[in-house]
Amino acid sequence: MAKVIFNGTTKLIQILPGVSDINVISDLYSEWKLWVIREDNSKYPQAFRTFGGDDTSGSQVAPQYFFLTNGWRILIDGNDTDYVIFATNLYTDENDTPFVLTNGAQVSNKLSDSPVVSVGANSSALTTEQNTQLMNLTNYDDTNLINKIDDIPQNVWEYVNRSLTNIGVDVQFVNGIPVDLSDFNNHQDILDEINSKTKQIKNTIIANS
Repeated sequence: MAKVIFNGTTKLIQILPGVSDINVISDLYSEWKLWVIREDNSKYPQAFRTFGGDDTSGSQVAPQYFFLTNGWRILIDGNDTDYVIFATNLYTDENDTPFVLTNGAQVSNKLSDSPVVSVGANSSALTTEQNTQLMNLTNYDDTNLINKIDDIPQNVWEYVNRSLTNIGVDVQFVNGIPVDLSDFNNHQDILDEINSKTKQIKNTIIANS
């Protein structure tokens, strides 16, 4: 039984009421191929492209990836179904979200090369663990270090800024610590970079005090 309907005019794939899980291969990609050959649906722009799925050994295959293309998106109405799980490896050619969510709908988009990614109106940008790490860093209270920061000569900070700039780092300050926030893929990268730069500055303080 089909779980979606295709609208070639709006380029939307709507999840039907009551559906809570979607298999990207069978419920989206295969259904789209069947839809294309019905009536004159082939006149509409292509909705998917895919690659992968090749055999890598006698019992294993490479992951298969699916990309919504030509502006196609998946519509989920929270009045029909409030939470839908998608598996696996659904992306877009535009590198944005595949989903149009209305009326509080939420989704989990499972990817074979990363943890589950949850998106929705009420979802948090940081996980609980990342939030805790960030708060611990923000509330960092090493009294000896904090006292030393106020006493550090200006030429030390100039040295730190110059050293970071020379290796292409766009210096900004977090709690008095210069860090690079210019080029991150995700929030965990930010936390790792802050921790790394904090250790570097500690060493500089010790060496120059």
